[in-house]
Amino acid sequence: MGGPLGQAGRLSFFCPKTMSMKMRLFKFLLVCLAFSPSVLTAQNGVIALENPSFEGVPSEGIKDSKLLDGWYDCGFPGESPPDVHPKQGPGAFQVTKQPSDGRTYLGLVVRDNDTWEMVSQRLSQPLVAGNVYSFSLDLCRSEVYMSQSRVTNKPMNYATPITFRVWGGKGYCSKDELLATSPMIKNSKWERFDFELSPSKDYRYIVLEAFYKVPTPFPYNGNLLVDNASDIKPLKEEELAIRQALDTSQQANTAVKLGATQPSPMKTDKIAVEEKDRREFSRPLMGTEFRIIVYHPDSTKVKEAVEKAFNRVALLEKVFSDYDENSEVSWLSKDGKESEVSNELWDVLQYALEVSRRSEGAFDVSVGALSKVWRKAIRQQEFPSNGELNRAAATVGYEYVNMKEAKRSGKRTIKLEKPGMQLDFGGIAVGYAVDEAMAWLRQYGITCALVDGGGDILLGDAPPGKTGWEIDVPDQLAAGELTFKKALLSKTAITTSGDTYRYLEHKGKRYSHIIDPRTGLGLTNRKVVTVTAPTCIAADAWATAASVGLSKLLTVDLKAEKVLLKVLEEK
Repeated sequence: MGGPLGQAGRLSFFCPKTMSMKMRLFKFLLVCLAFSPSVLTAQNGVIALENPSFEGVPSEGIKDSKLLDGWYDCGFPGESPPDVHPKQGPGAFQVTKQPSDGRTYLGLVVRDNDTWEMVSQRLSQPLVAGNVYSFSLDLCRSEVYMSQSRVTNKPMNYATPITFRVWGGKGYCSKDELLATSPMIKNSKWERFDFELSPSKDYRYIVLEAFYKVPTPFPYNGNLLVDNASDIKPLKEEELAIRQALDTSQQANTAVKLGATQPSPMKTDKIAVEEKDRREFSRPLMGTEFRIIVYHPDSTKVKEAVEKAFNRVALLEKVFSDYDENSEVSWLSKDGKESEVSNELWDVLQYALEVSRRSEGAFDVSVGALSKVWRKAIRQQEFPSNGELNRAAATVGYEYVNMKEAKRSGKRTIKLEKPGMQLDFGGIAVGYAVDEAMAWLRQYGITCALVDGGGDILLGDAPPGKTGWEIDVPDQLAAGELTFKKALLSKTAITTSGDTYRYLEHKGKRYSHIIDPRTGLGLTNRKVVTVTAPTCIAADAWATAASVGLSKLLTVDLKAEKVLLKVLEEK
């Protein structure tokens, strides 16, 4: 133990003649210690971060580089740690902004391969459940942040705005509770951002994370810069009272400005929710990030419901993932024999075959072998051989999926009649999982919720004081650029399908990761399809089918079923 307490602890008390003098000295040291800044900080619950100004040796994109002292890299395997800027002279990423404090600052990015950067630190004392803490730091983005696209391997400017998030956790890189989220960081000059952290449990670790806009239609490349973090300070009761009064006043003023009326009395089976009841959770599942946002005052009930929802999605991943060789669909595809299947696989396959028939093969769940050929081609940026394509195409044909249900026993079996046939639920299973997650939330009486499975989104009741959830939807596709507009939506599902980030260029043609099952080739016409529907499984499946192409007559039929399509096509 260092400092005055350590010295006091090493004093000898074995000499009776010097006892009184040493006791006076010991008391004096204790008084000095009690009024020292470090002890006052601990007594007041103030948490000082280690290396809050992110001082370190500048480095950019070096996999084995040392991260800043006090901070731990929580990034994805195979990726370099977060960057330390600025380098002297023109760095590889061309980031030249000067620090707001000290000599260096932290650079965090999100990438088009659905990976992003985050750092973690063990706090000197825990964030205490029930307390409210203030925390601030300087944030901005660099207008130039050059690096390689993880999808195309070509140089790209990581300049799209992103958000900054703060998590509390039980260990390094543990994201147990989302404590704060910034707006989109669009400013290119340093600005101070203030956050309030209200942990529901004690947390000894925090994670600072760069993340995409939420919901996220597509992963993309973006950056934010971080500097000059404050201490994490607990707010006193009088400070909280003042802030709550200000918040109430601002909400009242906003209601008057918008011409809002008093809400009608809630039904007895509904619970009134407020903005402060907002809670957000996320978990990596089914090859993407599942996010759940809810408004509900009972934090215990919310956590139990969300855990049930995530567990349901995890179970469905074991059914439908063709990346997992031990999943149910992998065993079915591998075996080739008539096999008894789970209710989940039966129900989703039944719906998939219905979409296949109605779309005349534009959607085909039996394209598994082709999907694997094109995944490899896009990953390696190498066009598949004719032999690979022909062998895979020979296994496709939804008409050769045989489903049987025994009338007496109710036993359900499936047989894939074509040799080598493999099922691919990539265009439908995530939508089904989103529906199932929302169903669990509703079981707990949580109706004001959003479930996002990597861009497959299901919306419940609108957030408090709003007419809908604010969603970015594709607006225009021109000259290779996709632009978005904001829409307020509730009680509907929405998903977008397109090749904005995953494609292969070969002999002057652009081949999408979306396959036309009838030709065996990736789509070459640039198209982005957005679908709203009563369920997410419907939105997911019909977005994939419409990307390949649907008849006008079918589109009219779908409209009558409240499945609405918006197609943007680059001419």
